[in-house]
Amino acid sequence: MTTIVSLLSEEFPNVRAIVPPSYSYNVRFPVEGKNYKKIVPISHAVGVGTTDRLLFCIAADKSSLHDFDLVLRYNNSEQIQSETIELELFRSKLDPLL
Repeated sequence: MTTIVSLLSEEFPNVRAIVPPSYSYNVRFPVEGKNYKKIVPISHAVGVGTTDRLLFCIAADKSSLHDFDLVLRYNNSEQIQSETIELELFRSKLDPLL
């Protein structure tokens, strides 16, 4: 099962990337815990006036609930932060781990 979460800039609220993802990043969430951070190193350049889409694949060792904020940091000091995302992650025993 997959879902799409769009993170848009307030500067360009109506601009959406309609291109396929150019790269995907994997991240594994812990099954238990609170107030943890998962840092996904990204090395990606997007030219001025162009768009791109990145795919983040989230996995966990078993089914679990996660409330998190997604923060995209760019240009060393700027960032975009999502509203809280509520993820009900279902993991079938048949699913391979990332």
